[in-house]
Order: sequence, then C-alpha cells, then structure tokens
Amino acid sequence: MLKNSVNKSADPCEDFHEFACGKWMANNKIPDDQPSYSQFTKLQEKMYHSCMDVQSLNVVKSAEILEKISQFGHWPIIHGKLGGEGEWDANSFDLTQLFISIKQSRDIGIFFDVDVSRRLLHFDQGNLGLDIGKRSSRDYYLNETRYAKQLEAYEKYMNSKIRLFARDAGSQKTDQEIAEGVEAILDFEKKFAKILVPNEERRNYTKMYNVRRFSQLPEIFGELDWQKYFVALMPEDMHFYLDTDPEIVISDIKFFHYASGAMYVRKYFNKEDRSTASAMVEDLRQSFMDLLSENDWMLEETMMYALHKANEMLSLIGFPDFIYNDTQLDEYYDDLLLDPNDSYSTMVEESSLWALEKDFRRLIEEVDREEFSPSSAFVNAFYTPEKNSIAFTAAILQPPFFDRSFPKAVNYGAIGSVMGHEITHGFDDEGSQFDRVGNLKNWWDENTLKQFLKRTKCIIDQYSQYEVPGTGLKINGILTQGENIADNGGVKQAFNIWCAVTKPEAAVNQVLTDPHSPKKFRVNGVLVNQPAFAEAFNCPVGSKMNLKPEERCSVW
Repeated sequence: MLKNSVNKSADPCEDFHEFACGKWMANNKIPDDQPSYSQFTKLQEKMYHSCMDVQSLNVVKSAEILEKISQFGHWPIIHGKLGGEGEWDANSFDLTQLFISIKQSRDIGIFFDVDVSRRLLHFDQGNLGLDIGKRSSRDYYLNETRYAKQLEAYEKYMNSKIRLFARDAGSQKTDQEIAEGVEAILDFEKKFAKILVPNEERRNYTKMYNVRRFSQLPEIFGELDWQKYFVALMPEDMHFYLDTDPEIVISDIKFFHYASGAMYVRKYFNKEDRSTASAMVEDLRQSFMDLLSENDWMLEETMMYALHKANEMLSLIGFPDFIYNDTQLDEYYDDLLLDPNDSYSTMVEESSLWALEKDFRRLIEEVDREEFSPSSAFVNAFYTPEKNSIAFTAAILQPPFFDRSFPKAVNYGAIGSVMGHEITHGFDDEGSQFDRVGNLKNWWDENTLKQFLKRTKCIIDQYSQYEVPGTGLKINGILTQGENIADNGGVKQAFNIWCAVTKPEAAVNQVLTDPHSPKKFRVNGVLVNQPAFAEAFNCPVGSKMNLKPEERCSVW
C-alpha cells in the first residue's frame, strides 16, 4: 500500500504531502458523484456494500410528504397565493405544529435545534439550506459576489423540486409564481444568515453556555407554544417534568446504530484487535503525559491537573459490550414497532420519533461517562469534552489504519496518529475548557492560560497563511485551530500521514465550514513544526519543510 502511495520524484523537503501521497492521488480519481475521495471514503464504501440490503428500497412518494404538509396548513408556494388566497390560510397556519412535525418525522430543527445530554436540554441555532450536516456557512449567503454560482445552483434546485411537488399536488401555480416564491425563500435565508453566530466564534463554550429556566422560553421565542411542543416530543410518562420548570441550556445517533454495529462487529471485528488497540491507546496516553511533564510553560498546579485529566480520560474501544448480548439488544429496541407493509418514509418517521423519545429519557437518567454512543459500524474516532472520553469504533480499527499483522511502526503511524489526535483534543482550544470529568470549568491559572493562548495564536497565524490550491482562499486559522492543535500534538505521539484528493468546489466548502484543515496542510502544516522530520529527511535550512526555529509552533 505504501509503495503505491509514494511519489519518489517529489522532494520531501519541499512538499512532503506530494512525496507521501502523490502517487496515491494520481491513481485514485474522484468519482463524478463525490466531492472528495480518501481512505475514509474507501472504508465507508466497504461498509455500505457489506451492510446494505440488496433489495430495492421503497420509493418515497410525494403524496406522503404532501399529506404531512397539509397537517399544518398546506404550503403557500404551491397552494393558492402567497397573500393568503386559495387553499393556503395564514390564519389557520400552526407554526408550532410545523416545528413538531418536522422534528418528529425527520429530526430537523427549524430556526433552532434541540438535543439532550448530561440531563440538560441543549438549544442551538438552526441550519440553512446550504449547510453541510451540522456545519453552517453564512458566507454562501452573505458574499453573493463570490458565491453567485452556488446560490444560483441552489435556487435552481429548489425550483425543480417544488415544481415536482406542485405537479403531484395538482397545483395550478405557474413556473413564474414558483420562481417568485423560491426567491422569497432565498431572501429569507439570507436574512437568517446575518443573525447566525459564525463557527469560529462558537468555539468559546463559556460564551455559548447560557442556562435558562423552561419558563423563560416564551420570552426568548414567543411565537412557539413550548408546552405543546415538548408534550408532543417527550414520552408521555415524562410530561410532569415540564411542570417542574427544569433548567435548559441554550447553546450550541440515530435509529439502528447499536444493531448495525452489532452486525458489523460480529462479522468483521476480531476481539483480539480490541486489546491491541487498547494497549496502543495507553502508550499514546503515556506519550502525551510525557509531553505535559516536559513543557516549561505550565505552572506546577495546572500541569498536575492536566496530568490528572489525561490519566482519567476514558477510552472506549471498538464497541459497547452489550451488543454481543441478543437479549439486551432486543430490550433496547423493544418499543420500536415497524410495520413491514409501511412505506420507507413512514418507517423513517416512526424511527425518528422513537429516537427522540429515547433522547428525552436521558433527562431523568444518570450521566454515564462510559456510554459508547457512536455506531461501531461508523468509520471515525471521537473526543467528547462533556465526558472527557475518547472513542474509536470497530470500523476505523481496520486496514489501512490498523491491523494486528502490520508492523508496529505502521500501526503507530496510522491509527496511532488518530489516537494521539483525539487525546490532544482534550487539551485544544475547546477541550481545555472542560475539567477531568467533563464539566465546563476553568482549571487554568492565569499565567499558564496566557502562555497557552500565545501558543494557540501561533498555530492560528501559521495556518492562516496557507492558501488552498484552486480556491483562492486561505485556511481559517481560528475555525481550524482545534484540529490543527490535535494534529500537531498527535504527530509528536505517532507519525501522521493523510492522503486524499478533493475537487476545488469541495475544497471551497471545506475552507468555509470544516474545522479540519485540508489534507495537504494536515501533513505539511504539522511536519514543518517537527525538527525531527527535517533531521530524518536531511532537509536543508531554508527548504519549505525545514522552518527556522523561531517560525515553528508548538502547543503540546
């Protein structure tokens, strides 16, 4: 695999990413229907083909969606005039029911999103149509000159979809009338974008953590009937909690994740891999604690607390134990009842409502720091600051990242870098705001915090200078600082290599919305800060990969 990745004609002292990944990128063309292609993508493809049912899925007919829309007063863009004529009746429109229906059927938040964790309700700002997952990019809406192409494509997409709905609904609306409605929608989204908090400003958890009482919600957003909203979403046996005026937090796992994880683990994961990976995590933990002990800028009291936090960081490897127990799995899904004769859309709605009720029950349950939340069949690794825990799914503990038969150097250079990366997240600009058990708490003395911020600023400034080829954009050093700190810390614990190819359009979106730096700079941006790299490759002073000592950045 390594032979097929290295481009020996490239100078590692000028561009190590091209040296390490150039041949891989040349041999792995991006499929037309994908914005990027990487080792993660390859693993996800294997997961998809191994778990996906080969039988064709039920077709989601628009009639079901139109029926759902009719429950809260029809849709003015296809039913009657926007001014209130025809089927659309503004007076009978129920905004609360709209919010309830969308949340129940697809778990989508309009204007705001709500989640449950640590026995609190978390409220966060909603998403826009051009968002990617939970990432929000105001820039697409606020910089119309630069992103005119994307806005035009989005407008065309909405027009085409709404015309299909109008056709199926038997609407008499003309294409011109629909286009005017779409323009109004886009104009509203632009106004909404102006009040969203930019992602880089959301990294300060102290500012984002604003505790309120349930009774204060009408003051914040009085257009919604909050009692009706939560009565509809919460399990019936929890309704009495609404009368106790619980605290909520205004700040910033679906369906079959345990079942699919069990299927994957039983077929593709060797239990011995779990013990090997666990031993590697402990090696990486000790390596990070050595870095903490060796630094000369932390006062002893703060350093000792950091060592305690690193030592008490929970590591969750592979899968939760109970997924090998069919009885416990059946009990977990016991109250999820799906009719095989129902359409796919109805099944999704039933599953979404079931998952919502599961989430709300967490309000009255004790916080379980050892809960393994992600699906074991999901290719990823996580650090959760609210629990001070790291998790590595069974799906990421696979080649090319990990294999017990690989030489140790390969395993530590691949999955080891990921492990070091996640450990370091506990001490990046976000993770550092939480204590050893996951509470939002300042445990830093003033002088050490100043030194920490000085070092993070070096990372911010360094990465902000990198321009992403083909985009004309520079990396947002503030947005990506947490991932860059983790990359730099992780590479000191294990050697880190990332290979991927990305289309320019996808690179633009990544720069605007992704807290990770583009792959090239996750390689070169890290290695220029490592004197050992320049020494190992005999890079001359002045080459791009051998910075002067005063130009290098180091947090941990």
